[in-house]
Amino acid sequence: MAEAVGGAAEPETETITLEGVTAYKLDSTGAPVLDANGQPVPEGAATFHTPRVRVKSGPAVWLDKARRLESCAQYVEFARADDGQLRLHTSSFCRVRLCPMCQWRRSLKLGAQVRQVVEVANAQHIAETSAPWRWLMVTFTVRNVEGADLGAAIDRIHKGLNNMAKCARWRGAVKGWLRATEVTHNTNERSAAYDTYHPHMHLLLCVPAGYFSGKGYITQKGWAQLWQHYVGADYIPIVDVRAIKPEGGGRLSDLPAGEQAAAMGKACTEVSKYAAKPADYIVPSDLALSMSAVQVLDAVLNKRRMTSWGGLLKDIAKQLALDDPESGDLVHIDESASADQTAEQIGNYVAYNWALGARDYLKIGQRQGQTPEAERAQHAADRRAVKVGRAAAQQREDAADWWTVETYLDANSWDKRVRAAAVNDLRTLPRATIEQRLQSMVEDLPEEWTDETKTR
Repeated sequence: MAEAVGGAAEPETETITLEGVTAYKLDSTGAPVLDANGQPVPEGAATFHTPRVRVKSGPAVWLDKARRLESCAQYVEFARADDGQLRLHTSSFCRVRLCPMCQWRRSLKLGAQVRQVVEVANAQHIAETSAPWRWLMVTFTVRNVEGADLGAAIDRIHKGLNNMAKCARWRGAVKGWLRATEVTHNTNERSAAYDTYHPHMHLLLCVPAGYFSGKGYITQKGWAQLWQHYVGADYIPIVDVRAIKPEGGGRLSDLPAGEQAAAMGKACTEVSKYAAKPADYIVPSDLALSMSAVQVLDAVLNKRRMTSWGGLLKDIAKQLALDDPESGDLVHIDESASADQTAEQIGNYVAYNWALGARDYLKIGQRQGQTPEAERAQHAADRRAVKVGRAAAQQREDAADWWTVETYLDANSWDKRVRAAAVNDLRTLPRATIEQRLQSMVEDLPEEWTDETKTR
């Protein structure tokens, strides 16, 4: 039984219930327990254990991720417009959570989405009230934790935020938000917190135009006290609060009305990139520390949602039908239409491969094809076809598994005790052992049996 980092033990097998088959109690020798009438005592529905198809941890998973990381973005293809500009069309991203390349692409994607959401939110509010929203960058922290406690700490701060967002004080001040969770690793050997992890959340908050002069205003001390209460800390946690200003500083109200929405969209984009930056977990001078950090972060962050929308911003993100920045397309991170109509219909492509020796991308060819939109639709159809094929293959494998179970039980059904022992075999023995026994049974059949009887 493998112990998962920062969580409970991960079972090495999965349990399958055999409908219509009864399991019987066994004694310490493996023989069925009999009642007063000499009949086996039933225990419930029969089950058997089989190795998990998708292993959560172990050498196979590490090797697979290493292979994918090594080949990440080795191939890239760009769509080239008539003016010579290139737009990424396709690439071989590995999608491993800790991959620096994929994290960079996720941060760009999130930045592009924030720009769109903020611009729409401000434009709608200006149309309704003639004033844009104000925006805050708030960072909520807790104390550093050991690697084994990191998963629980992240769950704790996420739960604390969810509860805080329901309180009257929050709802009176905040109309929408973006959460980006980050984990940093302390690699300073002189620090008392050396080799510990610091989970914290960066929040982009949408507040009313009169927030700083109204009754709903929350001071930095107020935010800290609010966060202490909802995160359940016995100390005053550090909370950083900053007002976001347009690019170049100055006051938003000084800009022309038509430029205010876009100006804040660009400023908030920079905040989202900062909030989603990759953690610094690689220490070239300390390989053991780096390997330990990778193991902890990979296990804890795997399939964990590190970004989310809330309130008004969540509604706008749904209206825009934005792709998921974590599991979505990492190639087409900003699908806003180009002002160049020719570029929107381009069908000329140029491809590059990463050359390890040159440490650069080298051109390998160019081609003409359908428009990028048509090719993306075809790629999506191909991916769906692959999923359908995999599902069909899994169904065939499941059918083979059930054939093995039913055949093994049929071969051992001539006596209740023998059948009970066979059920216990299916519950405890590896699949390979069961198949070996079936093969031995077939080989021991009389020669006069027909092939049809042997394979029935």
